[in-house]
Amino acid sequence: MLIRVLLFALVALAAVLRFYDLGAESLWNDELASWTISNQPSVAQVLSTLYWDPHPPGHILVLHLVIRFFGDSEAALRAFSAIAGVFSVPAIFLLGRRLFDARVGLIAAALLTAHWSPIFYAQEARAYAAMLLFAILASHFWVMIFLPGHSKKEGVSETAVVGYIASALCLAYLHYFGLFFVLFQGLLALAITVARPRHNLAFVIISLVFLAFYAPWMPTFLAHLERGSASWIVEPTLASFAQAQLSFTFGSLYLVYAAALAAFCYFSARALLGQDGSSSNPLHKWSLLYLSIWLAGPTLIVFAISVTLEPIWTPRNLIVVSPAAYLAVAYALTKIPIRMVGDALAAVALVFALAELVLVKNYYAQPQKEQFREIAANVCTEAPDEPIFYLAWGEEYFRYYLDDACGNYVLMGPFGFGGGAENADGDIERLVAELRTLGNQRFWYINGHLQPNPEFMSRVSAVAEIRAERQFLGGAARLFEVNFAD
Repeated sequence: MLIRVLLFALVALAAVLRFYDLGAESLWNDELASWTISNQPSVAQVLSTLYWDPHPPGHILVLHLVIRFFGDSEAALRAFSAIAGVFSVPAIFLLGRRLFDARVGLIAAALLTAHWSPIFYAQEARAYAAMLLFAILASHFWVMIFLPGHSKKEGVSETAVVGYIASALCLAYLHYFGLFFVLFQGLLALAITVARPRHNLAFVIISLVFLAFYAPWMPTFLAHLERGSASWIVEPTLASFAQAQLSFTFGSLYLVYAAALAAFCYFSARALLGQDGSSSNPLHKWSLLYLSIWLAGPTLIVFAISVTLEPIWTPRNLIVVSPAAYLAVAYALTKIPIRMVGDALAAVALVFALAELVLVKNYYAQPQKEQFREIAANVCTEAPDEPIFYLAWGEEYFRYYLDDACGNYVLMGPFGFGGGAENADGDIERLVAELRTLGNQRFWYINGHLQPNPEFMSRVSAVAEIRAERQFLGGAARLFEVNFAD
């Protein structure tokens, strides 16, 4: 009964943390990209646009339906992620209980409830919160089907097979790192199937159904694969990789959690080698083996690819590994001989995570996302009649807010994109020509997410005087005046 009460309290806390002020912050660059693609008249047009965007269509199609039925406000666009974020908490509890016991599940649920990254991505109109949820669900059903000791002796559960296929397809259609995780689980399942032939039929059915439902997207996937990864992703060092991934998952106390993960490795090694009391429990050993492979396998593969072939790693892409990290820490805490000490440390971890979120990061009081909305509001409040020259990945990114803030306005660009004097000279010529055509001497120059070419800014300052300037998170708004007298 106590476990149920505590779980309900964690789910309620997770809902508050994820839905509170859901629409308070501006959409940032990536969210505006999602809105731009999903805000098409038809599904066919959405899919056509996605050919040029390096992501599968799952989350974008969800947003397309959200816009059609609920509108495109910030809160509406982020609601699916917030819902997925809340459901991740009971999902990881159930997985932890299946792998080990309810205590492990509850501690893992507490860690997922309060840490920054699951909350941040649950308040973002991107696929990552849903990836987290479906990685947990896919693992839960995978364990029910393939992990020795967890699957039924009389045969594979049909519910588990259907649940796994649905979860795996959702993961694969949400993000290509979701597809990567499904393929990773497939290799593990194949290894078990070779050793335990009674899983053959389930493996074949799951593989064929998954391939059949993913086949329509394969031509686009192959086209995306041929183009390679994003140009802004840099090759990591081992130190930068470890530090960034651990801090993404656990926050500023990542070194403490690294020690907990080391303890998990120690306890797992002892159990797998038969050096502790769990050696007589095969189910326990298989659970530890699966969790260890889940934690280490995708992480090491992505790092190896990033340093040998092509950089593909960002911390958020490996959010599919975060549940394994939370479960591993939870297991390590339950291995502390004095139960009360382990439970107290879990409570302290929850409190510290909340304190970091609210007091250190000041998450709900300070801007966390690029301020496209505030830039637009500044322009439309200070000098709404002046033409606006912009720098962003798309003019729609500013139009989303300018349409409401300004009403009638002139927006042109992009200006200041790329480097070098030649690009800067061309942009200045275009800018001055546009001003002469419009008959304006004053103009706004705004940028969001992208930083203007320094050569361009130098040339703007040479032909115009700045009348107002305000910096925002991820961008700026500058009001200039040109003197055409000569």
